[in-house]
Amino acid sequence: MSPFPTMEVVLACEDLPPHTNGTKFRKQAGDIIAVRDPLGYIGTKESSAYVWLLMTGLSLDEWWQMTASMVGAKRRYAVPFARLAQVASYFDERRARDVTDRYQPFHTLNEQTHHWVDSRPPLQAHGLIFDKRTGRYI
Repeated sequence: MSPFPTMEVVLACEDLPPHTNGTKFRKQAGDIIAVRDPLGYIGTKESSAYVWLLMTGLSLDEWWQMTASMVGAKRRYAVPFARLAQVASYFDERRARDVTDRYQPFHTLNEQTHHWVDSRPPLQAHGLIFDKRTGRYI
């Protein structure tokens, strides 16, 4: 087993306005919503509401620490779309932000079963995942 497993990383596609009087912020495009072992499929809503990609470069412990910290500080980590476009030239930020478009640039999706037919190689997590608390890339 590799010390750096490949994980599915789920990114928000849209900026939502803050709650109440602007003191509680909601998800923004690029926020990491979830991290999971690769299952190879998604639900119908998830195919347009989120961008799914494969990432590697972190140990299981590092992935666990990152996702555990998300429980108390939701949306602490993000993959900024501008940075993603620099690393993956085929990524189209405009299409990713359109929640009516089932745009999945990192996977080919079977429209009937919602299983991945093919996937691009995993992206390296280091230099791509942004920690909003520290203001630095991991």
